[in-house]
Amino acid sequence: MLDKIYVLDGSEKYPVKHALSVLGEIQELRPLDVTVSCDADFVKEYANKSRLENGQVDVRALVGNLIRNQYLHGQNYQVGKVVILDDDICSPSENAPWGFGARYGFDGSLGYAVISSHRAVDTAHFRDIMRHEIGHMFGAPNKNRPNLEENLGLHCTN
Repeated sequence: MLDKIYVLDGSEKYPVKHALSVLGEIQELRPLDVTVSCDADFVKEYANKSRLENGQVDVRALVGNLIRNQYLHGQNYQVGKVVILDDDICSPSENAPWGFGARYGFDGSLGYAVISSHRAVDTAHFRDIMRHEIGHMFGAPNKNRPNLEENLGLHCTN
């Protein structure tokens, strides 16, 4: 099965080549069809619609606003969306005052992975954040794995 990924690159801090490199690592394990949109203005527009008074972007509101975009969500429902932005993100509804990234899934879809470069300390850290969130798109970690905890989704304790 060929999974489709649509990358919305809104980062000026890290070039899209880093996202493509991480997706290339995943392509060694499963086939992907990757499309990239380097439209920082589009991502900024949607981030601004979701911005809180403290300047952070509410990641749940961001995904909600993107879902209302008929092209992104309606016609391309099954396609996974990877959104990269330089803004600091948070999720007040999930009691998360800040974050590196988030993943929101939907039945029959890879869902959305939002990656913030704001708190990444260097390129290696940014790439690790991408691997982590994209891993969630593909079902990691497996629910049958030992050493799991529920912490804004399933995560390994080791």
